[in-house]
Amino acid sequence: MFAPYEKIKHMVNWLVGVRIITRPDQLIIEDRRLTWPMLLSMLGVVLFPLAFVFRYFVGEGVAIDSTGNWLLGVATLVCIALSFRGTLRELYVFDKPSDTYHFARQFLYKKEVIEGTISQFRGAGVVTTVTEDGEGNERTRHSVVLRQTGLLFGASPDQPIRESKPALNFWKTEARIAQAIHKFLDIPRVDASD
Repeated sequence: MFAPYEKIKHMVNWLVGVRIITRPDQLIIEDRRLTWPMLLSMLGVVLFPLAFVFRYFVGEGVAIDSTGNWLLGVATLVCIALSFRGTLRELYVFDKPSDTYHFARQFLYKKEVIEGTISQFRGAGVVTTVTEDGEGNERTRHSVVLRQTGLLFGASPDQPIRESKPALNFWKTEARIAQAIHKFLDIPRVDASD
């Protein structure tokens, strides 16, 4: 009875979820979660042509009027432009034999790579940040950070795993990533909230 739902859930998780692969000497984390602008632009790219087709076949009196259709198009273009700031996919590789880590962030137009040694990490955890906008609304962001020691003055003791907030930003997912890193590197689990 629940088999089709589980298959769909598995497919969506594979397309835009987090995959953790643990090998004896290597940990690979693949994060394919989309950012909000990317998710909205994909929705707009689908809805914009559908609105035109629906208006053409049904008639002008039933569907979205011309102004609404063009506003949908402009909103889609804005979201597509904002999508260039977010990542499509992030790959985190921790390799014990070489004592190195390799973080690759894939944007629409470039790839950013951060490398270093894993022996500098002293803890892994989830940091929950709550911010307020000017209207009294609270926004919560959960992110996995790796604690570092022995840095230069003014440098942050935390190395964030992901810099852009994904649309599906749940504590459970971030805790799963932090737990995998904690177990693999055998470092303390240090969660915090601001």
